[in-house]
This record gives sequence, structure tokens and C-alpha cells, in this order.
Amino acid sequence: MTCSGTLHVDSKDFKSEGSFRREPDSPAVFHITFSKPFPQPPSILLSLTGFSGGGEAFRFRFEPINITEAGFDIQLSARRSWIDSLDISWLAMEG
Repeated sequence: MTCSGTLHVDSKDFKSEGSFRREPDSPAVFHITFSKPFPQPPSILLSLTGFSGGGEAFRFRFEPINITEAGFDIQLSARRSWIDSLDISWLAMEG
């Protein structure tokens, strides 16, 4: 069994004006719910598929956390970078 999708994040997801900017100890978390639960927690693959932003050096990180049969969270943090928009594609597969 596999399930896939894309998370689109832009600056309005973080505050009313400006771009996303966070310290590493203050990440943003976005929840993904599978259309059908897996029999056990799946393996998750994340891929950056779109980006608009800048900064001194692009330093952002995204990773899957809290993986369950029903879904998972994507944790996003940025340092010394700003993000206007970001697309993260994901693939969940039985392990």
C-alpha cells in the first residue's frame, strides 16, 4: 500500500505579512492525514519540489515526525533564511 501528496506552505501559513523565519528551536509543524490508514506505521519519504525564498545561506530543514497508521507530521525549521513558499512532496509506503 502507498499514499502520496504534496504540502504547500506559504508565508500566510505563518503570519499575516512577510516571510517564514524561525529559529531551529521553534519549528512549524503541519499534519498529514492518510486517506486510508495503514496496517502499521509506514515509511515516509519527503522531497522538496518547489521553493521561493532567500537569505545568507539556504538553511531550512524538514522531516517526518509522529508517524502513525493514520498520518504523520512534517516539521519545518529555517535558520538565516526566509521562505515565501515551499512545496514538500511526500510518499508513505508499507515497510
